[in-house]
Parts: sequence; structure tokens; C-alpha cells
Amino acid sequence: MIFAATLLLAATMTANAQTAETADSTKMKSAKAAARETAYRETVAALENGDFVFQTEQVASDRTQTIADVDSTANFIAVKRDEGIIQTAPPMGPDNPTIQCRIRQRLQILGNELTFDKRGNVTCRLSVTIDDDPQTITIKLNKRRGEAVATCGENTCALLGRIVPASRATIEQMDGESAETAA
Repeated sequence: MIFAATLLLAATMTANAQTAETADSTKMKSAKAAARETAYRETVAALENGDFVFQTEQVASDRTQTIADVDSTANFIAVKRDEGIIQTAPPMGPDNPTIQCRIRQRLQILGNELTFDKRGNVTCRLSVTIDDDPQTITIKLNKRRGEAVATCGENTCALLGRIVPASRATIEQMDGESAETAA
């Protein structure tokens, strides 16, 4: 009889512990989902307002079928309403992150069109001029993962990274340039 009571008590305690772990796990998942949703909404608002930075983490080449990690503070597209900057700082190679050079070009933003698919993924098409050459920069945001891909015109590479509101971006500044005048 005592054995049965002890067994019943142990089973009850185990069930209560598992219920508590499940509740904690559910709360953590809910908090992560809420944080992801908040970040997504802030990103969409930044895209709609034309006040964002696409921070490139990797460059994928169509030609060579390679992906290179890059410095996200040195490789970016910064947009501030009707103007912006695109800076690329390619590494020496896929296995050598040393920056070869920095190429910075001013953008004149002529239009910003956002479309959403049924899953909430966003496509942002920026009509721009780069050195008086009309181009289209397409940025696709994956809602679930928070990752983005940017392509420009007929370019043979894609930029992989994240979109952040300009106020929270960490990007390289040129000499004598403040964060407010960077884009």
C-alpha cells in the first residue's frame, strides 16, 4: 500500500514538472514569436517610409556559384526617403574576408513600391538612378526568417542580409559624415 502511494505521488510530481516545463516552453515560444512579429512590423514600416538600411551579410555570385561572407557595416544599401547610398566592399575571396576596396555610389530614389504575398513576405522595388543610370533594386523580405535578398538590375550577384530601420543600423561612415547624412 505504501509502495502504491509512493508510486502515485512520484507520478503526480513528474506530471506537474512536465506541465510546468511545457508552460515555460510555450511562454518562451510566444515571446519569440511576438518579438519576430514586432521586428517584422518595424521593418515593413521602415520600408514603407523609405527610411531603412539593407545590411549585407553575404554576397552570392550567379557566375561562380559561390557565397562570400562580408562585413555588414561596409556592405549596405541605405535609403532615406528620396536619396540613398549603395556601398560594396568585396572581400579578397570566399575564404579571405580582407576588404579589397570600397565602392560607394549615391542613389536618387524615384519610386518605392511594396507588394505582399499571402504569407506576408514583402517585395520592395526601388526605382533609382545610380550615376544617372536608371536601375531597379529589388529587395525581398522573408517574413518567417527575417532574412532579405537584394538584387540590382542585370547584376550577376545577390546580396543576402537583413533590413533594419535606419535609426538602428550600424554602417561605416565616410570621413566627415555623420550617421544622419549617410543616406
